[in-house]
Amino acid sequence: MLKIKRKNRKKVGEIIIPRNVERLANQIGINKNRLKNKVAETLSLLEHKGIDLDKTYKEGGLFIGFDMNGPLTNPRSAELEPWPHVPESVNLLKKIGGKKVDLGIVTGWDVKTTWRIAQSKILKGISKYTKFHVVGEIGKVYTKGPKGIVRKIARMDVAGKDVEMLNEKSILYDIHSKFMKGILEIAGKRNLQIALQPNRSNTQCVYIEGYERGGVKDHILVNKRRYDQKNVTRRLFNEMKKRNLPVKFLDGEILIEKLDSRTAKELHEILSQKYPLIPIRVKKDGRKLKIKVDVIDKKISLSDVSDISNEIKEKIPLVDDFDVNPDYSVDFDLKVPQLSKEYSASLLARVLHGEDHIMSMVGDSGSDIVNLPKSIFFAMEGTKAEKKAREKGIPHVKVRDGREYALIWATILYNLKQKTGK
Repeated sequence: MLKIKRKNRKKVGEIIIPRNVERLANQIGINKNRLKNKVAETLSLLEHKGIDLDKTYKEGGLFIGFDMNGPLTNPRSAELEPWPHVPESVNLLKKIGGKKVDLGIVTGWDVKTTWRIAQSKILKGISKYTKFHVVGEIGKVYTKGPKGIVRKIARMDVAGKDVEMLNEKSILYDIHSKFMKGILEIAGKRNLQIALQPNRSNTQCVYIEGYERGGVKDHILVNKRRYDQKNVTRRLFNEMKKRNLPVKFLDGEILIEKLDSRTAKELHEILSQKYPLIPIRVKKDGRKLKIKVDVIDKKISLSDVSDISNEIKEKIPLVDDFDVNPDYSVDFDLKVPQLSKEYSASLLARVLHGEDHIMSMVGDSGSDIVNLPKSIFFAMEGTKAEKKAREKGIPHVKVRDGREYALIWATILYNLKQKTGK
């Protein structure tokens, strides 16, 4: 941990904690002296990295990023319930920071799920004028929210508008097509149930026989709906026909007569974006495939899922690696140029504020760490992020969670504005 420099230690007594920040800190359980010391530690780290806060605030601005699960929500809560007073902490930060401060969620989750969770839980109670951006899918996608209220931003982003892909779209079109074709062929041979998470990048998440046992039915995008299987299968068929795909509806199933590149890409778009996480059963019919909505999981183990994933990696050359998760989902990394949360959050900071910017981040995992020249990292105490940052010698400030992080920045910005009179 970076030690507070002597001159900044002297300044601890000079730091003013505004009354509204102190009142909220008391409600959260954060001691006033601790908050002052964390502010001094942050100022010392900025100085250590050669970051001129006064100049940046005057000529550019700050992008203050939050990992979602951990800093903003309780990781022990299956419903991803926010910590108490998250909305008030974020509101206060934005109110004090003003136009020079942009806030964002920087996460490994896809944009659609992130916004749905944020809209229903994290942003619930947040001022309509507090605008959030999103860096999603471990940095492979970001949104630059338009002007307007949070609800408008959320609707536009969830609809897939105003989403900027950092990978070439032509490359993504090709890899999604090849990946989907391979997945359907292997699933058809094994008569598997699959469900696609709405990822738009080169990290693809597929549930295998996980509708019940993997908790897909309770996912926020599914909203605990109980599918009328025949009805939804018919709706899938209608969507495919609308896109002029070579399909027929026979005995409650969809017959795919020709699985070419275009059909595979359109099916990927339908099953990941139009109907994300809908469980479909795939089976071979000679050289053709049949699919239908099926909410009944076959008996299968995580070891079986691992074997299936190995076969997918062997038979689909563009699959670089995979991770099998306890919820029967598998994250497949596809071979295209890799990006990171750090890179994309920094890029978004430049888009928002130009070269004179500071990119700040709080997180609880190794992938949340940022260590660029114009960045500063806050690690949640007792987490993998703190351990990795300490082991790698990456300067950082330890915090309880995103609430304390927000109040540290609110206090710093308040004192900066008192000094500059702006």
